[in-house]
Amino acid sequence: MKRQADKDYVETLSVEDRKRYHRKIADIGVDPYSLSTKTLNSDSSALPPIQYYDVYHYLVLSRSFYTSEQFQAYKSLESYNQFVNGWVGEVCSSVFSDKVLILAKVKHSQSQPEASPSLGDM
Repeated sequence: MKRQADKDYVETLSVEDRKRYHRKIADIGVDPYSLSTKTLNSDSSALPPIQYYDVYHYLVLSRSFYTSEQFQAYKSLESYNQFVNGWVGEVCSSVFSDKVLILAKVKHSQSQPEASPSLGDM
């Protein structure tokens, strides 16, 4: 679940994005990309409860950090559907202070999600 080295990643960011990245790291006290799966919990019961409304509220009704306008990101709800349809795998989490960090592997859009067993396979 590790990504390229922090230094390499940070160098690709704009100045403003780099500041936000470092603020987020300061907020939880750890760089999420420096963690290994050994330090993360893969038990789904450790994840906070999230409902469709939570995702909708965040993507559509929340306001932009930059413009203070509503996101109205209806198209981003497709990401939720991709999660439900198996495009997201290996979800891990860890609690830092009062925050829950969630990391996941997302399958490339050209790959096929694992097929669900058909009734004939049961």
